Amino acid sequence: MKTVVYFLFFNWCVVFSNSAKVMILTQNLNSHVLDTIKLGLLLADESHEVDLILPSTAKIPDSIKERNITVLTAMVNRTVTEVHIEERSKQLLDYVMSKSTIGKMITFMQILTTGDPGWDAMCSSLLSDAKIRDYINATNYDVVIVDVLIMKCYVQMMGHRNIPIIVYGILVYEWSYHIPSLPSFVPMLLTNFDDRMSFFQRFQNSLLYALCQILFTSVIPNPPVSITEISQKYSLYFALNDISSEYPRPTMPNVIFVGDAIPEPGNPLPRDLAEFVDGAKHGVIYVSFGTYLRRLPTILTDKLCATFKQIPQRVIWKQEDLTLCGIDPDKLLISKWLPQNDLLSHHNVKLFVTHCGKNSLLESTYHSTPVIGFPIAIDQPLNAKLIANRGLGYVMDLGDFSADELTSKIADLLANETILYNVRRASFVMRNKTDTPSKRISFWVEHMATYGGSHLRTNSELNIFQFYCLDVVLFIMFLILLIIISNIFCIRLIFRCLKRRLWSKPKID
Repeated sequence: MKTVVYFLFFNWCVVFSNSAKVMILTQNLNSHVLDTIKLGLLLADESHEVDLILPSTAKIPDSIKERNITVLTAMVNRTVTEVHIEERSKQLLDYVMSKSTIGKMITFMQILTTGDPGWDAMCSSLLSDAKIRDYINATNYDVVIVDVLIMKCYVQMMGHRNIPIIVYGILVYEWSYHIPSLPSFVPMLLTNFDDRMSFFQRFQNSLLYALCQILFTSVIPNPPVSITEISQKYSLYFALNDISSEYPRPTMPNVIFVGDAIPEPGNPLPRDLAEFVDGAKHGVIYVSFGTYLRRLPTILTDKLCATFKQIPQRVIWKQEDLTLCGIDPDKLLISKWLPQNDLLSHHNVKLFVTHCGKNSLLESTYHSTPVIGFPIAIDQPLNAKLIANRGLGYVMDLGDFSADELTSKIADLLANETILYNVRRASFVMRNKTDTPSKRISFWVEHMATYGGSHLRTNSELNIFQFYCLDVVLFIMFLILLIIISNIFCIRLIFRCLKRRLWSKPKID
């Protein structure tokens, strides 16, 4: 009996010693909030004590209450957030529907330069909320996990404290975190290139890489937090990427891919949804264009509705307007919110029509669901290119397609054995790892809490010229040029001397 007691006590001590006090801070963006909640649940299930800081607009699931998780809410004006989503939706639609290249460029620059009031509101709330600030300052955290899009705000708020920081999100702003992103075969986030670029594409990719770094470092006059400060603060990067949905690329020891933590085995569907899906004789097609395209213009909804009328499958559509199409409710189900991961896990959901967001790509890959992608902007064109490149589905232009074309693509894809094999293979690649996402994430959190991350982080004080040895290349080119010029000068000098000797007339006495 004593042996059993000692054994149980020993195990309790091990669990207790490995648990960490973790704070997770996210941005005021729905998909990021969902990722943060998922991360918090995974860590809580691994016996860590978790504090989540979420915007007041976030929908907090019941599963949070069942774990060792404390939720702090930063007050964010819901009206400001909703108005911004509507404005951003209009900008994105203008970008997609524009037939002019110059028009697209102008619209895209407006998107980049207008900022995000919802994000600003989250940061302002964190900096001004005395209750949250006092709670954070009074808590001894072992590790802090920060959304990549709110890192500047965190450095302003808690940069003075010596706590290991883990950044999480898709790989973005690599130059500020000094993660290798070679433009010769690593396509930039805003492009639709793959890892085998032509000369002109490599030129565009390199130019965009340089422009993004210049914009990122100079667009804000007198920023409260410099890029150097940010890059020196973080220790580890949890990248929401996965080898199944990412081109091979160089990284650093402190970049850990955790994209497979986003999808998960599906839960049972709500009763009404389950009846609709189970009763579909020819299967179900799920349609969602993400948070920012909740309402589509009539010209697009008419095309989609015409397609849904032609196909034999039932359709589930995430959309704000519940009165669209006028199709029999037994054929079309429209809802403002849907459990996407659970739907994609259902065996009767045959196809996913998506905007190609990162979470959508990860979930469709995990559940072996082929896709038809309508990319909009930011990382979506790059994700769509990968879908086409890997044979996981088809890619179409939201601003230039017909109902007949979409109908034909759906029929062709569902009968395409090669694509169906490719999605099953990609799912196997994502799932077949030596560890689970929760164990991987927990291990690195414990590692950071115990040892810190200075031994994993590269020198963050190098500028872009030093980081890529461009200064060395320029110096070598200068030396080569100097040698060439010196040789030319010497040859010309020798030639002149020979000329004087050979062609000069002998002097007559």
